[in-house]
Amino acid sequence: MGLLRLVLLGFAATGAEGAACNPVDSCPQLSDGLYCPVNDVTEHADINRDVALIKSYLAEDPMNYAMAKEVYTMGNFSSKGAGNMRTLQDLALKDMTVSGKYTNVFYSGALSLYGSISAIWHDYIIACLDNTGMCKDKSDSFRQYVINKALIGVVTAYATYEFGAAVWKGANGETADGQAAYAWDEGAAFYIGNIAPVVGDGITGGAPGNLYSPYEFNWKRDFDYPDGTNTHAEAVKILNYGLINLRGAAYNGDNVKAAELGMYKIFSIARNPQRHQVC
Repeated sequence: MGLLRLVLLGFAATGAEGAACNPVDSCPQLSDGLYCPVNDVTEHADINRDVALIKSYLAEDPMNYAMAKEVYTMGNFSSKGAGNMRTLQDLALKDMTVSGKYTNVFYSGALSLYGSISAIWHDYIIACLDNTGMCKDKSDSFRQYVINKALIGVVTAYATYEFGAAVWKGANGETADGQAAYAWDEGAAFYIGNIAPVVGDGITGGAPGNLYSPYEFNWKRDFDYPDGTNTHAEAVKILNYGLINLRGAAYNGDNVKAAELGMYKIFSIARNPQRHQVC
């Protein structure tokens, strides 16, 4: 783990953040293979690899809470450049409105309900990693479940932050591909991830089970309800629609807001309490 981290930091020191692609259709794709980013958001999508790594530590016998916590607090795969790692803990503790600059009703609603930023996800994760608070003396399976599900929630929430940033930037005339579209691409990257599916094409059939992203979470719930809308597949269409309407002369603020609302609905459907009963 330590050696891998040093190698990753070495790459990060050269500047690992994404940038607008040239030509525009040459960007690395995400796990679904159908969203069309115009910026290289590989490192952002890599945060889902941290989710996968934590899950693997919690699958060891005995569960390796210490290493899981190290990944949560220090990061492993997702570089921000200049030697800095993106961490799930930082995402969980982010003010996702930037002191009210961005409108994010998805996050603001959660903040109003729980009362503080840390109480939304972070406090639960740390309690279960450390065997304290609400997780004190709970079973390993209980702690594992809370941590794994909470991490998906953290990444989902951060995707909404990036969508809100894209809406704000577009409304303020920042419609170059490296501006509002970049924020939107980041949101898509957090949501979908970039782990190659072990089976299938990344969008049809059953969920492959190895993506560890909010996108795959939606996909699994879709499979539980085969007669309903395939929310994961619809999400990709919504994301492409939002991106198209953020770019240059094609900018349309109403359409971008509609796409953001569409993603809110996707997230809400996936978290319907009746669906959780069959998980």
